[in-house]
Order: sequence, then structure tokens, then C-alpha cells
Amino acid sequence: MERPDTQGSIPHSVTEDIIKYLEEQERFNADGERWGKDTTYGINRARSVLEDIIKNIADRAQLIEEFEAQLKAHNQYPLFELDKIIPDFEIDDEMYNKLTFRETLVISTFKDSTNSFAPNIVGGLCLDIQKAKGSNPLYRKDIGFEHRLVEFITSKLNALNKTTNTTKSSPKSDLSQEGPKPSEASLSDTSLSKTEAHVATSESEKEIQDFIATLKPCYERLSCKFLVHLSSQFDVDGHNGGSRITAWVDRNLHTLEEKRTEYVWEDNGINEKSIYCGIQPRRYYVKYRSTLENLLDRKYYSMVRTRDLVCEGANFILMRYLAITRFIGHFELSTMYINGDLCRNIYDCLGPESGIVNDQKLDLCKIYRKIIEECGIVHLCITVLTLNGQIVKQEWNDCEYILQLNPLAHISNEKPLGNERLLLNKVWEEDMHLFSAFLDCKTSCMMQIKSYLTDHPEFKNMMADYIQATLLMKPEDVLEFTVKHFNQYFNQDAFRNNSFDEEENEEEGFRV
Repeated sequence: MERPDTQGSIPHSVTEDIIKYLEEQERFNADGERWGKDTTYGINRARSVLEDIIKNIADRAQLIEEFEAQLKAHNQYPLFELDKIIPDFEIDDEMYNKLTFRETLVISTFKDSTNSFAPNIVGGLCLDIQKAKGSNPLYRKDIGFEHRLVEFITSKLNALNKTTNTTKSSPKSDLSQEGPKPSEASLSDTSLSKTEAHVATSESEKEIQDFIATLKPCYERLSCKFLVHLSSQFDVDGHNGGSRITAWVDRNLHTLEEKRTEYVWEDNGINEKSIYCGIQPRRYYVKYRSTLENLLDRKYYSMVRTRDLVCEGANFILMRYLAITRFIGHFELSTMYINGDLCRNIYDCLGPESGIVNDQKLDLCKIYRKIIEECGIVHLCITVLTLNGQIVKQEWNDCEYILQLNPLAHISNEKPLGNERLLLNKVWEEDMHLFSAFLDCKTSCMMQIKSYLTDHPEFKNMMADYIQATLLMKPEDVLEFTVKHFNQYFNQDAFRNNSFDEEENEEEGFRV
């Protein structure tokens, strides 16, 4: 941010408006006899106060200039700026809310699938991007500036009032034969306080606030970071596998910290790879660990090499942003492979297009991502998202596993709520396997009821007695009559024994 031109940016109209207002006030008219026809004394005093205020604001601009000069020594100063890559890139509070939500997906594979259009579901994934409170290091945090400015203005006004009162009590002020009456003096003080209050709340104050806003555009942030959680678990050739990602990302999509883990439980133990990267002064620290290779490797990357680094946690936020803003174009950044090597990271967005998801027509965004390792191996990923940033499908080239939305999930053009809602009331009858299981369960329950009635004929006799008593008595309140009728079969002692004397209850049992 360049230092504003204090000469051209100072709102001189504010000074003129206040001077004009003060000239019309009663206290200047009342002091006219004391000052004579020349009122330049009071006007010059007011002008002095305003010039001091403007000077304080101009000094603020100088502080900002010094702060910008010190940014060069900051950790994140050499990192990329997405507004130079993506036109009009900005994550304001509205966009911040749109990017933070939870979504669940299923992991499928066509391996051993009898239907070439319906893969087998072998696992699931949960992605949760949360809001995190913190101070963005790129912005200067000075919440008390406005408060100090108000105190400065108040002190200047109090000093002016003291000077005016001292002048009134001087011998030169004895121009009139009679002094003001006590009621008139109190009335004058009341009018003066009202005048000061009116000056403090005048429309010109808005111009001062606008001038202050130009000096500190975005230096105060409360919730300005993202906390990314990703967890997946699925079947890998009969073994349990999965991945974990925990990342700490700021609003500029710079990765502050990230830990990524991939594992598979095999017959001889766990095969796990994990990587941790964190930002440090003027460098990135990377630690890679592999249980299969029994390897622990540490690396340090300079800010020059990691200038365009976007790790996997920040990648999900970036793809959501591209889908929500309907970005069209391509650009290149860099990313980090699971072994800690840096790779080229190329994004290509084709813009919105119509599609059908779970029998519902939606506008979708397709993002092509190409990762090129240092050795030349190319990994191609295709991700389909809704215009709200929700992932519908993701495929990796030469990978038998597919990440997709649950086929039974409800999806709409609104922001996901975080809890998946399945349309079982419309889908389960069409699923032959699920419908067959329902019929089997229904038949089993009916057989259990019939078997119970056969083994307990007293229950049939008890119901017959109840129906006969109801027809004979014809009670007005059937519910109350039913409760009293069946209470006579209830053994209170048996219930008490069951609660406090288990041994006696086991011998005696319930008597129905």
C-alpha cells in the first residue's frame, strides 16, 4: 500500500464546514463584544485543533509506510499473491462463510464390479473446512487507533474550553456593566455542551472516518484462517487403508502448517507414510517418515523455491473458491508430494456447465489438475464440483478408486448443511437387495409374534377378557378403563424384587 498524499487527501472541506458552523454558534456571537468585530481569534483556535487532528491522521499514514517497509523481512512476504494470478481474488467475510462447510463422500471402485456403470462402494471420506480465529500476519492490528483519536480530539476541545474560560475571566472581559446571571451562565454552558456534542456528531465526521478508512483498509481481522480436516477409510485388496490431512491455512491460501498421512494395514504390519511441513522464518521445514522404508528425512526449502506452494489442504479451499467464483482459465503453482518433493501444480478451469447428479439437474464446474514430479511423472486429476464448492466426483488417472457423492444423498443448489440427508423414502423400494432384506425382516418379526402367541395361550385369554369387559361395561373413558384393567395383572412385588433383590426374583420370577 502506497503512502497516501497527505496534502491532497486531507479533507479540507471538513475544516471549512466546522469553521462555518462555529461562526454561527451562540458562543461566538456572545463573545463578539469581547473580541470586538474581529472573531479571527476563535476561528484560528478551531483551525489549530483541526490541523492537529489532521496531522495525527497523516502521522498514521507514515506509520503504515514504515510497516510496509518492514514486510519485506516477514516470513510470508516472498510467497505468492493470488490476486496477481486470479483476477479480483479476494476472500471477504461473505466468501469466507461460503468456503467453510463439511461434506462427506464415498470411495468406490470398478474392480470386481458386475455393473460397468455402478462401482462398488468400499469406503468413505469426510472433508471439513472450519473457521479459525487468529490475526493475519499480513495486516497491521491496531484496534485502539480510533479510540486514541477520539481521546485526542476530546483533550483538544477541553484545552480550548479552558483557554476560553480563562479569557472570559480576564479584565478585558469586563466590557459590560453586569455579568451574566447564574441562570444565564448555566444556560450558556448547556448551550456550549450541546454545541460540542453537535460538532462531534456532525456529518463532517463521516468524511473523517472515510479518510481514516483509506489509511487502514484491512488491518483488523478476527476470523482470518482456515482449519482443514480430511479423513478417509476404505478397503484396499482386503486390507484397511486410509488417509488423514490436518492443515492450517490463512486467507491468502498460504499453508502455515500441514500434516498428511497415508496408511494401509497389511499382514505384516502397517505401511504408513506421513509428511509434515511448517513455515519458519525465511524457509519451510519438511519432515517425511515411512515405516516401510524405515526412513526419516528432514528438508528445508527456501522461500524462493516454495514461493508458489499450495499444499493439499489449501488445494481443497482453492478448488472451492474457483467453483464458487466460476473461474475460467488456467494457472500454475506448485505442490508437495507425499515424499516431500516439490512438484509443478497446474490448474485448468473450463467454467460452469450443466449436468445431472442423483437424478437432479445442476450447474457444475470441472477443474483439471496436473501434477508433474521432478522426475517427469505426470498425475492427472479431474474434479467436478457444484457452484457452491461441493465435490461431486474426483478421479485420478491410472487409479482404480473414485471419490464421489453418495448416490443416495440429496443435493441442491444451496450451501451444504454438513449432515448428509439420504432419500431412503424414494430409493429403498427400487433397491432389490434392500427391499429383499426388508421383507425378510418383516417375515421374521411376524413369525416371532405368532410363535409367542402359540407358546403363551394366557395372553390370548387375557385379551379376550379385556374385550368382553369393554363391551359389557361400555366405559366413557376407554383409555383410563384400559389402564385400570391391565394394572390388575401387574405384580408390584415382582417389580420391586427385580430391582433390589435379583436372587429372589430369579427364583420366583414374574407372575403374569
